[in-house]
Amino acid sequence: MEKVTLEVQTRELKAVADALRSQKLIPAVFYGKGEKNIHLQVDYQTFRRLYINSGSQLIDLLIDGKTNKKALVHDLQFDPLSGKITHIDFLRVSLKEAVTTEVEIELIGVAPAVKDLGGVLNQIKDVVEIKCLPTDIPKVIQVDISGLTEFNSAIHVNELPVPKDVTILDVPDDVVVIVNAPRVEEEESSAGAVISAEGASVTAEAGAEATAEEKKDE
Repeated sequence: MEKVTLEVQTRELKAVADALRSQKLIPAVFYGKGEKNIHLQVDYQTFRRLYINSGSQLIDLLIDGKTNKKALVHDLQFDPLSGKITHIDFLRVSLKEAVTTEVEIELIGVAPAVKDLGGVLNQIKDVVEIKCLPTDIPKVIQVDISGLTEFNSAIHVNELPVPKDVTILDVPDDVVVIVNAPRVEEEESSAGAVISAEGASVTAEAGAEATAEEKKDE
């Protein structure tokens, strides 16, 4: 596994969070079993690039250029309007103890049911929860969709390719991605069903009228 290092600095508790954010810094905290909470700050763009590239992988926190702590990003807070990261929780981990975290699902390949039949690809899950040692956390879980050849063909959680030391905690039968029939085709099918129903109704009414006429003649 590629080593991921993030340089952070300690901060005073009295430092105003909004003032830090105006300096393009993110307030953060490091905590965990057997550790005292350490209040930190980190450069916004540095963290953003690291998180985009590394996701939920293990991070070596280099605090003030000298103290190294093994950590995972446990929680992120976002501004509801701008969507920018406003706070980070770093959780201390032991390399010998399994952890639970979420990993992104990345679709690769082309689904024939989409390319050739005009189907609509619907990704139901974009992350799954996993359990493994910190050093075994995958950057992403890649899913090849080239086997989706028909409408309603799908890939389920229990079909996701993960290393043997990684356990997925989501429900095995949950759908990850599915190809749906085009909406136009569905609408035409529905319209056909309505016409058939109306036709059957007209036929039934005509039959009832004919029967009534026969009885009248008798």
